[in-house]
Amino acid sequence: MFASFAGGQPKYVSYRVKVASSEKILGYLLLENAAVSSEEFQWLAGTSFEDGVLNVLESNAQTASELANQWVRIELRNIDWNTRTYDLYVNCTRLAEGIGLPAGLGDTVDRIDVYNYPFASDANTIAWYDDILIK
Repeated sequence: MFASFAGGQPKYVSYRVKVASSEKILGYLLLENAAVSSEEFQWLAGTSFEDGVLNVLESNAQTASELANQWVRIELRNIDWNTRTYDLYVNCTRLAEGIGLPAGLGDTVDRIDVYNYPFASDANTIAWYDDILIK
């Protein structure tokens, strides 16, 4: 599922997510520039869960513990479009800083994409999202 909106250069993005399983690849949230995201796997920033661990898609950063079956607050703070970096916070604790926004994928965000990549369709392939804020 995705939503397009008037493009801009947000300084802050936050959302809450809960994944139902620690055995699947779930809970993708991607920030994209629709004009340059014509192919799969092109995004400016994003996170996902694999085996219950939160992964930052633009770096090797990930949580040390499993976060399945609980609401998790994700924040992209200090987004700097000049240096093309941001800091990622999980439940109000910094997980990584200076994560790069990939070059060549646009200078604005105008699309948000949320989805799962389940291997089987069952009750454990669910991800919930709430309180998405882009400013």
